[in-house]
Amino acid sequence: MYTNWYDNPYLIAYEKLDGITQNTVNANVTANYKFNKDFNLMLRLGYDNYNNKETMTNPTANIFSTRGGDIGGWDAKGLYRLYNTWGFSTNDDLILTYNKKVNKWSFDGLAGGTLYYYVDESLNAATKGGLISPRFFSLKGSVEPPTITQGGSSRQINSLYGRASVGWNDAVFFDFTGRNDRNSAQPKTSRSFFYPSLGSSVVLSELIKMPAVIDMFKLRGSWTVFKYASDPYNINSPYSTKTSAWNTLNSADYPSYLVADGVLPTSARTWEVGAAGYLFQKRLHFDVAYFNKYYYNRQTDLNENGNTAYLPSSTGFNMVIVNTKETYERRGLEITVDGSPVKTTDFEWHSTINWSKQHRYYVDTDPIYTPDNLWAKKGQRMDTYTQYYWLTDPNGNVIYNNGFPIESDYKKKYGYGDPDFSFGFINNFRYKNWNLGINIDGRIGGLMYNYMYDKMWDTGTNPDSDNQYRYDQVVNGLNNYVGNGVKVISGEVTYDKYGNITSDTRKYAKNDVQVGYQDFAQSFRGGDMGIQSESFVKLREVSLGYSFPAKLAGKLGVKKASVSVTGQNLFLWTNFKYSDPDIDTENLNSPSQRMLGFNIKVGF
Repeated sequence: MYTNWYDNPYLIAYEKLDGITQNTVNANVTANYKFNKDFNLMLRLGYDNYNNKETMTNPTANIFSTRGGDIGGWDAKGLYRLYNTWGFSTNDDLILTYNKKVNKWSFDGLAGGTLYYYVDESLNAATKGGLISPRFFSLKGSVEPPTITQGGSSRQINSLYGRASVGWNDAVFFDFTGRNDRNSAQPKTSRSFFYPSLGSSVVLSELIKMPAVIDMFKLRGSWTVFKYASDPYNINSPYSTKTSAWNTLNSADYPSYLVADGVLPTSARTWEVGAAGYLFQKRLHFDVAYFNKYYYNRQTDLNENGNTAYLPSSTGFNMVIVNTKETYERRGLEITVDGSPVKTTDFEWHSTINWSKQHRYYVDTDPIYTPDNLWAKKGQRMDTYTQYYWLTDPNGNVIYNNGFPIESDYKKKYGYGDPDFSFGFINNFRYKNWNLGINIDGRIGGLMYNYMYDKMWDTGTNPDSDNQYRYDQVVNGLNNYVGNGVKVISGEVTYDKYGNITSDTRKYAKNDVQVGYQDFAQSFRGGDMGIQSESFVKLREVSLGYSFPAKLAGKLGVKKASVSVTGQNLFLWTNFKYSDPDIDTENLNSPSQRMLGFNIKVGF
């Protein structure tokens, strides 16, 4: 049997098939009734319906296949899976608006309600234990009784909301909004919840005299609260069923999690301040904003992705949905500057530069559910990147045992996962009827696991593994590789619960144990645990276009016409090996692809 951890390429291309058919119907009706010039009533009805079908097949091929699995999974003994999903949603609004202007004052108002309701259903059926014939793709071809799973979910949200806006002299503006949702996915005690917002802006250039170079200058600020309800049925305790759990007997399992009483919706409070302006006869524009988003009453989830409250095994359950006392803030700064440094009748260079950064910080920790480690502390960043590491002596030399490096039982901090900042640099050059666009952007800082690079050591495809020691083992049968580092010849070391050394009496000597290079490379790999900087700069797009003069376009029988050629992802500068970090996750991604396009536009 083919037993590598990755799929056979031929199988992926020609045998592992996943076909999807999607059918969607959208419909909406809008009606307006104007009482007078100030009041308007709008009724809007919306309806969506979908019906999708997915089939997954792979023949009996005795190929161990692990990647790309889904509900039903791929199966080396053969698979046929049928997955149907269907449902509908309706979103209906009734909104009364008011608009009035009195001298220098302007008044806008809105009051309304929305009813949103959806139903999703699914039926998943898959063969079990393989196929009785290599290509008999049918549920009847299942070796064991097929697995059939039926699913469904629905939610209804009834909303009432309003907005009031006041403006004075086209210079001072104030807005207030309020919304109350009644969400069926919440417990009865917290099913109805309210969240407001406030916003204001002042155009100072309309109120006070400013230097001649300033055409417009505005300050703004806002404050808002938003709330997120539970997922449907999270507050319930639905049983799960399994066919043929014990020989021919079926089973039903109670969920592995508990739900605390009166769980509140997750809440977030955001405030933002900013400034914007135009200068030099609107040749230059800038916008600066700072925001602070505070998350509290956070519902833990079941995703086991950093926001899960675990229970000790003695309780008989794994997790609990509860409002944790852990809170955090997301703080960020965004700056945009754009303008035309050069502008003449025939030539103009317009450029936009944007720069932004944002990070999450612990504000409060939960004494029960916040992880007990050195990094989940008040004021610390939440994106600390931790992983196991290779043990080293005080001088930084890797410690070996029997010729192989020793991995720590504890994790350490490597850095942070989020980038330090992101940027973009967009340029457009116009010369008469020609246009040249050049867009560059990137992210600087941050760490990410390079799955591609790390796993290439497993398969022997990593270029860094091509050396004399590998040749000696494969061709000459020699196990003659000696890792660069030290070995322990006496003493011992003890650690506290966080992995800090409390006592160390170890003595070292240079490592001199020979091993096979292939075994060593598959263990130590690149020596970095696959963790690499995800910084990159990308030439995102270059375009060159020509707009035909009106007289020439007229001769062609059109009002206007233009042609252009565009290239995307043309160059990538990064130390992240053999993959594109732009996706912000590495899961055996395809390399970044250059794309070329040609565009013709005509107007009649």
